[in-house]
Amino acid sequence: MDTMTQVLVSKRMWFTSLSVSDKTVNISGIALDEKTVADFMVRLQKSGLFSNVELKSVKRQKVENSNLKSFEIVCTKVPPKQPEQPPK
Repeated sequence: MDTMTQVLVSKRMWFTSLSVSDKTVNISGIALDEKTVADFMVRLQKSGLFSNVELKSVKRQKVENSNLKSFEIVCTKVPPKQPEQPPK
């Protein structure tokens, strides 16, 4: 979860749901605009913890007098690197 808060585009988006399985992470949320969603996807990819970052959907969502973007992203978790064993 710490990783998610580090890659979050602060004050421009928030999560509505986050589900984690053995190999994938599904993220749903609301963003101020499409650029924020794109920036978040780039941050996920560059974190080195996720691959195949894929935008499943982005839709306009009106909240009070603001047009926001609801989104769903799916990505694959990158397995942690195993420490190298010294030669025997």
